[in-house]
Amino acid sequence: MGCSQPINPIDLIPANVNFSIKQLTSEATESVIMDIEFKINVPVSVDQFIELLNKSTLAERRPADDRECMEGMIANSNLVVTAWDDEQLVGISRCMTDFHYA
Repeated sequence: MGCSQPINPIDLIPANVNFSIKQLTSEATESVIMDIEFKINVPVSVDQFIELLNKSTLAERRPADDRECMEGMIANSNLVVTAWDDEQLVGISRCMTDFHYA
């Protein structure tokens, strides 16, 4: 094990991945199909990021009211995977990596 050959995991993943998620309603009698598109390193605005955090419970554990900090969180993430329902951001995963050691 070591770091002799850099591995860029981005090269292993298609840029955009589409699939459908079936979600049951509360009555469990009907289903709703959502086409969720996952995107790699697609720009996300600070407003979109903050809105997503506020709509989830994540804003309670993040400095969502500190815009400069939120800008830095997005700008300094070198691998960002987002989930989109049409033009609406519905999920995000971000990380920092050296792309060498997996």
